[in-house]
Amino acid sequence: MCFARGTELVFPSAPILQGIRQQILQRGLPTYSTAPISLTDLDTFDAAYLTNSIDPALPVATINGTTYEPHPESADLIAQAYATQPPQAI
Repeated sequence: MCFARGTELVFPSAPILQGIRQQILQRGLPTYSTAPISLTDLDTFDAAYLTNSIDPALPVATINGTTYEPHPESADLIAQAYATQPPQAI
């Protein structure tokens, strides 16, 4: 999961296992940050995305009553970051 403020992407910092998709996106981003994100922080972001094996950045519509509209700036940034990472043979 990541959040966007303009073209700044923020990944929640927590004791979690980073997913492969998140690692791939982070390698392709020029900059990003990690920070603790609480429920009271949700309305400070323009968008939220799930990063998983199905979709590099699936937009989230609502979290705990905070609604997010489509955000082309951050969606484009994520798509570009993912596109810079070549596929790897298994």
